[in-house]
Amino acid sequence: MPDTATNEKNAEPRFGLGTSSKDDQSVYYGPAESLTDLQQAYGLAYHKYLERKLVKPTPGGVFFTMQHLLPESVTFVGRLGSTAFTTLSVVMDSPAGLPLDNVFGDELARFRDRGMVLGELGLFADRRRSVTQSLSAMQRLFRFAYWYYLSNNYGCGVIGVHPRHSGFYQRLFGWTSTGIVRDHPTVRNAPAELLVLEEANFDEVSRRSRYVRQWFEQPILDSFWEMRYRPSIADIVALTTAHADPEMLDRVLPYYRTAEQIQAEHAAETRTERTDIRRAG
Repeated sequence: MPDTATNEKNAEPRFGLGTSSKDDQSVYYGPAESLTDLQQAYGLAYHKYLERKLVKPTPGGVFFTMQHLLPESVTFVGRLGSTAFTTLSVVMDSPAGLPLDNVFGDELARFRDRGMVLGELGLFADRRRSVTQSLSAMQRLFRFAYWYYLSNNYGCGVIGVHPRHSGFYQRLFGWTSTGIVRDHPTVRNAPAELLVLEEANFDEVSRRSRYVRQWFEQPILDSFWEMRYRPSIADIVALTTAHADPEMLDRVLPYYRTAEQIQAEHAAETRTERTDIRRAG
Protein backbone atom coordinates (compact mmCIF):
# COMPACT_ATOMS: atom_id res chain seq x y z
CA MET A 1 0.00 0.00 0.00
CA PRO A 2 1.32 3.49 -0.80
CA ASP A 3 2.28 5.72 2.10
CA THR A 4 0.04 8.81 2.14
CA ALA A 5 1.41 10.30 5.35
CA THR A 6 3.49 13.13 3.87
CA ASN A 7 0.88 14.45 1.46
CA GLU A 8 -1.95 13.99 3.96
CA LYS A 9 -0.16 16.12 6.53
CA ASN A 10 0.24 19.05 4.16
CA ALA A 11 -3.14 18.89 2.40
CA GLU A 12 -6.22 20.86 3.36
CA PRO A 13 -9.05 18.53 4.45
CA ARG A 14 -12.56 18.80 3.06
CA PHE A 15 -15.69 17.26 4.53
CA GLY A 16 -18.22 15.58 2.28
CA LEU A 17 -17.98 18.06 -0.59
CA GLY A 18 -18.20 15.75 -3.59
CA THR A 19 -15.96 13.12 -5.13
CA SER A 20 -12.27 13.69 -5.70
CA SER A 21 -11.04 13.49 -9.27
CA LYS A 22 -8.37 10.94 -10.14
CA ASP A 23 -5.60 13.56 -10.03
CA ASP A 24 -6.96 15.42 -7.00
CA GLN A 25 -4.55 15.37 -4.03
CA SER A 26 -6.85 17.04 -1.53
CA VAL A 27 -7.87 15.23 1.65
CA TYR A 28 -11.49 14.16 2.08
CA TYR A 29 -13.15 13.05 5.32
CA GLY A 30 -16.72 11.84 5.23
CA PRO A 31 -19.06 9.01 4.25
CA ALA A 32 -17.82 6.60 1.60
CA GLU A 33 -18.84 8.05 -1.76
CA SER A 34 -18.35 5.06 -4.07
CA LEU A 35 -17.94 1.31 -4.31
CA THR A 36 -14.19 1.95 -4.58
CA ASP A 37 -14.27 3.77 -1.23
CA LEU A 38 -15.99 0.77 0.38
CA GLN A 39 -13.57 -1.70 -1.18
CA GLN A 40 -10.59 0.32 0.00
CA ALA A 41 -12.07 0.78 3.48
CA TYR A 42 -12.68 -2.93 3.94
CA GLY A 43 -9.27 -3.62 2.42
CA LEU A 44 -7.67 -1.36 5.03
CA ALA A 45 -9.51 -3.21 7.80
CA TYR A 46 -8.40 -6.56 6.37
CA HIS A 47 -4.72 -5.61 6.16
CA LYS A 48 -4.69 -4.17 9.69
CA TYR A 49 -6.41 -7.24 11.09
CA LEU A 50 -4.11 -9.53 9.11
CA GLU A 51 -1.08 -7.65 10.45
CA ARG A 52 -2.32 -8.32 13.98
CA LYS A 53 -3.10 -11.97 13.14
CA LEU A 54 -6.82 -11.42 13.77
CA VAL A 55 -7.89 -12.86 10.41
CA LYS A 56 -6.56 -15.50 8.06
CA PRO A 57 -5.19 -14.54 4.60
CA THR A 58 -7.90 -14.52 1.92
CA PRO A 59 -7.65 -13.90 -1.86
CA GLY A 60 -10.26 -11.12 -1.79
CA GLY A 61 -8.33 -9.02 0.74
CA VAL A 62 -11.37 -7.44 2.46
CA PHE A 63 -12.88 -7.71 5.93
CA PHE A 64 -16.39 -6.73 7.05
CA THR A 65 -19.55 -8.38 8.38
CA MET A 66 -22.91 -8.71 6.65
CA GLN A 67 -24.32 -5.91 8.83
CA HIS A 68 -21.83 -3.44 7.36
CA LEU A 69 -23.59 -3.80 4.00
CA LEU A 70 -27.08 -3.04 5.27
CA PRO A 71 -28.83 0.28 4.46
CA GLU A 72 -28.75 1.45 8.09
CA SER A 73 -24.95 1.22 8.22
CA VAL A 74 -22.43 3.84 7.19
CA THR A 75 -18.70 3.60 6.47
CA PHE A 76 -16.54 6.71 6.82
CA VAL A 77 -13.22 7.24 5.09
CA GLY A 78 -10.32 9.61 5.07
CA ARG A 79 -8.98 9.81 1.53
CA LEU A 80 -6.04 11.47 -0.16
CA GLY A 81 -7.15 12.01 -3.74
CA SER A 82 -8.59 8.63 -4.70
CA THR A 83 -6.73 6.60 -2.04
CA ALA A 84 -8.32 5.86 1.34
CA PHE A 85 -5.90 5.99 4.28
CA THR A 86 -8.28 5.63 7.23
CA THR A 87 -11.76 4.25 7.89
CA LEU A 88 -14.40 3.68 10.56
CA SER A 89 -17.86 2.10 10.32
CA VAL A 90 -21.12 2.40 12.25
CA VAL A 91 -23.73 -0.35 12.20
CA MET A 92 -27.18 0.62 13.48
CA ASP A 93 -29.34 -2.11 14.97
CA SER A 94 -31.76 -3.90 12.66
CA PRO A 95 -33.53 -7.26 12.43
CA ALA A 96 -30.12 -8.64 11.39
CA GLY A 97 -28.69 -7.66 14.78
CA LEU A 98 -25.19 -6.31 15.38
CA PRO A 99 -21.81 -7.98 14.77
CA LEU A 100 -21.21 -8.02 18.54
CA ASP A 101 -24.35 -10.11 19.13
CA ASN A 102 -22.26 -13.23 18.58
CA VAL A 103 -20.04 -12.20 21.52
CA PHE A 104 -22.22 -10.16 23.89
CA GLY A 105 -25.71 -11.20 22.81
CA ASP A 106 -27.20 -11.37 26.31
CA GLU A 107 -25.83 -7.96 27.28
CA LEU A 108 -27.09 -6.30 24.09
CA ALA A 109 -30.50 -7.93 24.57
CA ARG A 110 -30.78 -6.27 27.98
CA PHE A 111 -30.14 -2.85 26.43
CA ARG A 112 -32.81 -3.56 23.81
CA ASP A 113 -35.22 -4.63 26.57
CA ARG A 114 -34.79 -1.14 28.01
CA GLY A 115 -36.03 0.27 24.71
CA MET A 116 -32.63 1.50 23.54
CA VAL A 117 -31.69 1.81 19.88
CA LEU A 118 -28.19 0.36 19.59
CA GLY A 119 -25.35 1.34 17.29
CA GLU A 120 -22.05 -0.50 16.99
CA LEU A 121 -18.83 1.30 16.14
CA GLY A 122 -15.95 -0.63 14.62
CA LEU A 123 -13.56 -1.49 11.78
CA PHE A 124 -11.29 1.44 12.54
CA ALA A 125 -8.12 1.15 10.48
CA ASP A 126 -5.38 3.53 9.40
CA ARG A 127 -2.60 2.68 6.96
CA ARG A 128 -0.11 5.12 8.49
CA ARG A 129 2.43 4.27 11.20
CA SER A 130 2.29 7.69 12.87
CA VAL A 131 0.27 7.52 16.10
CA THR A 132 -0.30 11.29 15.95
CA GLN A 133 -1.78 11.14 12.45
CA SER A 134 -3.88 8.08 13.26
CA LEU A 135 -5.26 9.77 16.38
CA SER A 136 -6.10 12.90 14.39
CA ALA A 137 -8.05 10.80 11.87
CA MET A 138 -9.76 8.86 14.65
CA GLN A 139 -10.97 12.10 16.23
CA ARG A 140 -12.53 13.20 12.93
CA LEU A 141 -14.18 9.85 12.23
CA PHE A 142 -15.46 9.39 15.80
CA ARG A 143 -17.12 12.81 15.56
CA PHE A 144 -19.00 11.60 12.49
CA ALA A 145 -19.97 8.40 14.31
CA TYR A 146 -21.31 10.22 17.38
CA TRP A 147 -23.45 12.55 15.30
CA TYR A 148 -24.71 9.63 13.20
CA TYR A 149 -25.78 7.96 16.43
CA LEU A 150 -27.70 11.08 17.42
CA SER A 151 -29.33 11.48 14.00
CA ASN A 152 -30.69 7.94 14.39
CA ASN A 153 -32.06 8.61 17.88
CA TYR A 154 -29.84 5.96 19.34
CA GLY A 155 -29.89 5.07 23.03
CA CYS A 156 -26.58 3.29 23.42
CA GLY A 157 -23.40 2.92 21.40
CA VAL A 158 -21.40 -0.29 21.78
CA ILE A 159 -17.88 -1.26 20.80
CA GLY A 160 -15.69 -4.29 21.38
CA VAL A 161 -12.01 -3.51 21.98
CA HIS A 162 -8.96 -5.40 23.14
CA PRO A 163 -8.76 -5.02 26.94
CA ARG A 164 -5.38 -3.30 26.73
CA HIS A 165 -7.00 -0.52 24.63
CA SER A 166 -10.00 -0.07 26.90
CA GLY A 167 -8.50 2.77 28.94
CA PHE A 168 -7.66 4.71 25.77
CA TYR A 169 -11.30 4.72 24.62
CA GLN A 170 -12.54 5.62 28.07
CA ARG A 171 -10.13 8.51 28.60
CA LEU A 172 -10.27 10.09 25.16
CA PHE A 173 -13.78 9.38 23.93
CA GLY A 174 -15.85 8.88 27.07
CA TRP A 175 -16.79 5.21 26.72
CA THR A 176 -17.67 3.18 29.83
CA SER A 177 -16.46 -0.37 30.40
CA THR A 178 -18.96 -3.05 31.33
CA GLY A 179 -16.09 -5.10 32.73
CA ILE A 180 -17.10 -8.02 30.50
CA VAL A 181 -14.33 -9.66 28.45
CA ARG A 182 -14.94 -12.60 26.11
CA ASP A 183 -13.26 -14.34 23.20
CA HIS A 184 -14.37 -12.88 19.84
CA PRO A 185 -14.81 -15.69 17.28
CA THR A 186 -14.83 -13.33 14.27
CA VAL A 187 -11.26 -12.26 15.01
CA ARG A 188 -9.77 -15.66 15.81
CA ASN A 189 -10.97 -15.63 19.43
CA ALA A 190 -9.00 -12.56 20.44
CA PRO A 191 -10.22 -11.10 23.75
CA ALA A 192 -12.81 -8.32 23.44
CA GLU A 193 -14.07 -6.01 26.16
CA LEU A 194 -17.55 -4.54 25.82
CA LEU A 195 -17.65 -0.73 26.14
CA VAL A 196 -20.84 1.33 26.00
CA LEU A 197 -21.78 4.96 25.46
CA GLU A 198 -25.31 5.75 26.61
CA GLU A 199 -27.04 8.80 25.17
CA ALA A 200 -28.41 9.65 28.63
CA ASN A 201 -24.83 10.15 29.85
CA PHE A 202 -23.67 12.42 27.02
CA ASP A 203 -23.59 15.52 29.22
CA GLU A 204 -21.29 13.76 31.67
CA VAL A 205 -19.20 12.35 28.82
CA SER A 206 -18.72 15.80 27.30
CA ARG A 207 -17.45 17.08 30.66
CA ARG A 208 -14.93 14.24 30.91
CA SER A 209 -13.74 14.31 27.29
CA ARG A 210 -12.59 17.52 25.63
CA TYR A 211 -12.90 15.80 22.24
CA VAL A 212 -16.57 15.00 22.77
CA ARG A 213 -17.15 18.51 24.11
CA GLN A 214 -15.65 19.98 20.94
CA TRP A 215 -17.70 17.66 18.73
CA PHE A 216 -20.95 18.83 20.27
CA GLU A 217 -19.95 22.39 19.53
CA GLN A 218 -19.70 21.41 15.83
CA PRO A 219 -23.07 19.89 14.87
CA ILE A 220 -23.50 17.93 11.64
CA LEU A 221 -26.66 18.44 9.58
CA ASP A 222 -28.78 15.42 8.69
CA SER A 223 -28.23 16.19 5.00
CA PHE A 224 -24.59 15.16 5.49
CA TRP A 225 -25.62 11.50 5.82
CA GLU A 226 -27.49 11.60 2.53
CA MET A 227 -24.15 11.92 0.77
CA ARG A 228 -23.12 8.41 1.69
CA TYR A 229 -22.89 5.84 -1.08
CA ARG A 230 -25.69 3.30 -1.20
CA PRO A 231 -24.49 0.11 -2.87
CA SER A 232 -26.55 -1.47 -5.62
CA ILE A 233 -27.29 -5.18 -5.65
CA ALA A 234 -24.45 -5.58 -8.16
CA ASP A 235 -22.13 -3.83 -5.66
CA ILE A 236 -23.27 -6.12 -2.86
CA VAL A 237 -22.52 -9.11 -5.07
CA ALA A 238 -19.04 -7.74 -5.87
CA LEU A 239 -18.23 -7.09 -2.21
CA THR A 240 -19.48 -10.42 -0.91
CA THR A 241 -17.72 -12.30 -3.73
CA ALA A 242 -14.42 -10.89 -2.46
CA HIS A 243 -15.26 -11.89 1.11
CA ALA A 244 -14.03 -15.13 2.65
CA ASP A 245 -17.59 -16.14 3.66
CA PRO A 246 -19.29 -17.68 0.59
CA GLU A 247 -22.74 -17.62 2.24
CA MET A 248 -22.74 -13.93 3.13
CA LEU A 249 -24.66 -12.82 0.03
CA ASP A 250 -27.57 -15.13 0.82
CA ARG A 251 -27.74 -13.71 4.33
CA VAL A 252 -27.55 -10.06 3.24
CA LEU A 253 -30.11 -9.95 0.44
CA PRO A 254 -33.24 -10.63 2.54
CA TYR A 255 -32.50 -7.43 4.49
CA TYR A 256 -31.49 -5.30 1.54
CA ARG A 257 -34.37 -3.74 -0.36
CA THR A 258 -32.93 -0.94 -2.44
CA ALA A 259 -34.84 1.41 -4.70
CA GLU A 260 -33.50 -0.71 -7.54
CA GLN A 261 -35.20 -3.80 -6.12
CA ILE A 262 -38.46 -2.01 -5.40
CA GLN A 263 -38.59 -0.64 -8.94
CA ALA A 264 -37.88 -4.09 -10.36
CA GLU A 265 -40.62 -5.63 -8.23
CA HIS A 266 -43.06 -2.89 -9.24
CA ALA A 267 -42.26 -3.44 -12.92
CA ALA A 268 -42.81 -7.18 -12.50
CA GLU A 269 -46.15 -6.58 -10.79
CA THR A 270 -47.19 -4.22 -13.58
CA ARG A 271 -46.29 -6.80 -16.23
CA THR A 272 -48.31 -9.43 -14.34
CA GLU A 273 -51.32 -7.14 -14.10
CA ARG A 274 -51.20 -6.41 -17.82
CA THR A 275 -50.95 -10.12 -18.59
CA ASP A 276 -53.99 -10.83 -16.38
CA ILE A 277 -55.96 -8.07 -18.11
CA ARG A 278 -55.14 -9.45 -21.54
CA ARG A 279 -56.16 -12.93 -20.47
CA ALA A 280 -59.40 -11.65 -18.99
CA GLY A 281 -60.17 -9.80 -22.21
